[in-house]
Amino acid sequence: MLSGLYAIFSPELLLLITGGTVLGILIGALPGLSATMGVALLIPLTFKLDALAGLAMLGGIYCGATYGGSISAILIGIPGTPAAIATSLDGYEMAKKGNAKKALAASAWGSWFGGIFSAVMLLLFAPKIAALSLKFGSPELFMLSLLGLTLISSLSGASILKGLIAGGIGLIFSTTGVDPYTGGLRFTFSNPNLYGGFNMIVVLIGLFCIPSIIFNFEATFHSQQYSLKVAEELKGFCLLSWSEVKRNILLGFRCSIIGTIIGAIPGTGSDIAAFIGYHEAKRVSKTPEKFGTGILEGVIGPETSNNGVTGGSLIPLLTLGVPGNAVSAVLLGGLLIQGLIPGFELFTKHATISYGFIFSLFVSNFVFLILGISVVKYFIKVVELPLHVIMPVIIVLSMVGSYAIQNSSFDPKIVFVVGLLAYFSKKLMDLPLAPVIIGLILGPIAERSLSQTMVMAAANETNIVFFIFSRPICIILTLCVALLLYATLKMIRRMSS
Repeated sequence: MLSGLYAIFSPELLLLITGGTVLGILIGALPGLSATMGVALLIPLTFKLDALAGLAMLGGIYCGATYGGSISAILIGIPGTPAAIATSLDGYEMAKKGNAKKALAASAWGSWFGGIFSAVMLLLFAPKIAALSLKFGSPELFMLSLLGLTLISSLSGASILKGLIAGGIGLIFSTTGVDPYTGGLRFTFSNPNLYGGFNMIVVLIGLFCIPSIIFNFEATFHSQQYSLKVAEELKGFCLLSWSEVKRNILLGFRCSIIGTIIGAIPGTGSDIAAFIGYHEAKRVSKTPEKFGTGILEGVIGPETSNNGVTGGSLIPLLTLGVPGNAVSAVLLGGLLIQGLIPGFELFTKHATISYGFIFSLFVSNFVFLILGISVVKYFIKVVELPLHVIMPVIIVLSMVGSYAIQNSSFDPKIVFVVGLLAYFSKKLMDLPLAPVIIGLILGPIAERSLSQTMVMAAANETNIVFFIFSRPICIILTLCVALLLYATLKMIRRMSS
């Protein structure tokens, strides 16, 4: 451990970590790009580097991109990554009220707290947490998906019914493609481009970029001044007050634990953690009705959770060779390219490399914190650009980004169609858009896990209900789902009375 700590502080490695973190922030802030794409595209750059240097740079990209998605989510209401969708709900509202600097500060400090917490857990308790994550099989993942779907009520705004409709639309989108149980094609309309289903990031770009662009141009057309009233002085560092820190420290710990555990569960990711973190922030808040109107806790909760995933997802990867999410799956390729096999030898024979990589996550988190609190005034300068300049740039980036995901000319068409549908749904019916993404993310996980659970139950010659409830973790998750449904029904009664 000490040799890994000593190795990471060489000038070359510090420069690579800093460069990787800056690249990650830029990748995360650009709509359509993601941490997975950034790590995958830049793995070839590590071929001529030694193992520790290559992994440290990739870790910097991972941490930087996870944080960077919140920048565009707060400033222009367009999440740079799926993990930043929950952040945009309150972050963009804060920016429109002139509190962009405060929202960006909450994002930077929350992301740092979650990232550092998960890195500490990775350093100290990796084997034990990895053993717990292995107990999550298909039945547990199915119940976890149901738990995530019950969070739709927290993101539905004033109308829970509209939120449920939006979530249902997302679930319908998620069923396009090949049935995981029968292998049949569904809702493809004989179009080969739909055989693989809808790409989540492509739909994300359409849902959030296109409607935002149209609404902003509408404001200009009607001679309504579109500007963000930044009421605070831009000079100096971007800091939260001591009272704000003290008020949210327990929330930070809760959401960091949530993010780390969810990150350690294979098949999940930072987007799910962000939504659960947002719900947790709303659940413990004394003013839950203010969520969605621009509240600090609505930024801290999801940002702490989604950055908690960074260290958590590496726990099963380094100890067991099981990727926690898509980014860690790409990082597994980076490990194997360097001739490193996850497991016991990684922490004994190659201990300097593995512990050096873990310590590089600490450095990366401090790098983006320093950048976030010191150059935040330059981020805010984005809102001073004329609308007729920034919006065409966003359109071009959206289309190029959607094409680059799968090198498919069909994806930009999906962005355009989904964007128009989202615009008219928002304008005519005021449907919330975040539940659509929840349905799209959790639908495939729930369906695949249920199909696998059905096969497992059949192999054990038992009823699927008894099979699920014979597992302790499933019982705990079911109780959580029941409590959330009870709280939702209670909320509906209170709103109708």
